[in-house]
Amino acid sequence: MENKHWFYAKDDASIGPLSEIELKELLRLGTLDENTLVWSKGFIDWMPASEVENFKFINSSIELNLVSWNGREPKYDIREWCLPIKKR
Repeated sequence: MENKHWFYAKDDASIGPLSEIELKELLRLGTLDENTLVWSKGFIDWMPASEVENFKFINSSIELNLVSWNGREPKYDIREWCLPIKKR
């Protein structure tokens, strides 16, 4: 993972710098969403987080079907402890 500094836009202000890990955590927690504009050195312009390779794991339009084998609601939400799989 490259040691880049990231910024995000909120209320017409630039917030940052943040590490990639910090920004991913804000996205994972829902503090920011896939439409949040992000920027890092080397970008021509601000982009929605969902269009940046580093943050493609975010997609609120995909809902997981969390029904257990017996048809009841599961005790735990798997999204809370799963990380995205990184392609090699």
